[in-house]
Amino acid sequence: MISAATSTIVIVGPSANLHYELTVPATAVSGIAVNATVTAKDEFGNGTPGFRGAVVFTSTGTALLPSLTFAGPEGGTATVSVTFLSSGSQTLTATTGAVTGSATIAVTHSAETTYVLSALPATAVAGQALGLVIQVADNQGNLSADYTGTAHFSSADASDRLPSDCTFAAGRCSVALIFTSSGGHQVTVTDQAESITTAQTSLVSVTADAKQHYELALPSDAVSGVAVNATVTAKDEFGNGVPGYTGTVIFTSTGTAVLPSLTFAGTEGGTATVLVTFNSLGTQTLTATTGAVTGSAVVHVHGLGYTNPAASLGKVQLVYNAAASTTTVVQLDLVTAVPLLNAFGAGMNLPVDSTKVTLDATPLANDTSVFNPGAQFTQADGGISSPDLPLAEAAALNSGVAYTGVSSKIVANPAGGTPLPNGFWVNQDAVGIPAGTVLYSMRVAMLPAATPGTVFDGAALGAKFRAAVRDQLGNDTVVQSDFGIGKLEAK
Repeated sequence: MISAATSTIVIVGPSANLHYELTVPATAVSGIAVNATVTAKDEFGNGTPGFRGAVVFTSTGTALLPSLTFAGPEGGTATVSVTFLSSGSQTLTATTGAVTGSATIAVTHSAETTYVLSALPATAVAGQALGLVIQVADNQGNLSADYTGTAHFSSADASDRLPSDCTFAAGRCSVALIFTSSGGHQVTVTDQAESITTAQTSLVSVTADAKQHYELALPSDAVSGVAVNATVTAKDEFGNGVPGYTGTVIFTSTGTAVLPSLTFAGTEGGTATVLVTFNSLGTQTLTATTGAVTGSAVVHVHGLGYTNPAASLGKVQLVYNAAASTTTVVQLDLVTAVPLLNAFGAGMNLPVDSTKVTLDATPLANDTSVFNPGAQFTQADGGISSPDLPLAEAAALNSGVAYTGVSSKIVANPAGGTPLPNGFWVNQDAVGIPAGTVLYSMRVAMLPAATPGTVFDGAALGAKFRAAVRDQLGNDTVVQSDFGIGKLEAK
């Protein structure tokens, strides 16, 4: 018979091949602390109660990591607090020399608080579409893939072409921004629910595009023959100036004009002012052209226009002398419509609007032979020949009345002659003036500040109008009702 055997008790300790066993929750929220348990074990999973050593923690993402030193009494195991800041799958590792161990945790983002905007280019051309991607993140900067809010876009420049409100899909919102004015631009992104902090895009400096034209600025009104300023500015299709523009400008006008010359050298800032003198009346168009770059502006050019009286009206008529007139200085001839006898002088007191015209520097023009034809002068003791008598001439503008007139003088006895009993020579001849003779001419000039309207109208001259043709004794041979007066206008 075999007797029973007894065994010897063997105390087994951990082997020398140690590692850390880390235990963490399956999930965590970014920014919220969770517990991690660290246990020192051998290769067979046995604990090491007396383990000693300083533990270094690392994480694959950003995290607030603990500090831990095993001093022996912990029995080889300890629990620490870890705050993961990066979302996604994160691995926590504990290391002491060759002793190491790790665990993985799924970290989700916390509540979305911030917009994350893609960067825009520092410079752009007006009208260029710029892509912008908007995402949202929590306080730790973790992007959210499940945000479903709505973003709104605004800016300080009303010319910016901004997208409509954008609803997020898969945590993203993609839009296009278009800036049309030159200068710096930024867009503000606002959450419609006001739960996301407002954000601004990066600054974009916008310059003019290549599609250019000229913008011309003229006064709305000009006086014919008086120079006015025309400002020429090179601009792109959106109205932005082109500061470094170069090119020679060709000017044209729909009417007669004195046109300037202009060459942009690049130092003018894309704008220049020149002088233009329009000579044709009415609406005129000034055009500036350099190759395909062109632009125009309209101005209304004012001047004087005269309508002759009806051909059947009056024995003498005030008619327009086209050859001696311009658009701003008009010569009006007082012409005989029928033959006249005993005409030794003629004159008018003609009411005019003196805010529109004044007498020209040469207010009268006349043929001295009309009233001084070298006629015979007769005395009681017989006739002798006399030279032409001098003329009396008058032209003035006072209190809105143009005073004009020409006549032969009765003069004292010239040397060598025998005077009449009254001591004066008197022309005894009946001076005949044929139809179509210009008695004298009056010249009026338009004032630069004149506004459109009537200067005078022969159909409504008023009580200040006076006119006559007289013989040598001062008798009226043509009365004022026999004067045919037309209409002078500032147009």
